[in-house]
Amino acid sequence: MRHFFLLLFFFTVSLQAQFQINGIVKDSATKKPLPFASITATNGNHTISDVDGKFTILATIPILSFSF
Repeated sequence: MRHFFLLLFFFTVSLQAQFQINGIVKDSATKKPLPFASITATNGNHTISDVDGKFTILATIPILSFSF
């Protein structure tokens, strides 16, 4: 039983909190969606927005960088 709790403890410690961030990239002047904008998270994950400017990305720290 002790080994089970020890294994459970190490399993929960090894998990990292990840956030699924959903959004729409818009032009600041026209407020229109920006298709195919590049989004990069601080943990190295990256994605591209779709035709409507929508994106989904997983990040451990929710700090994103956008480029178009």
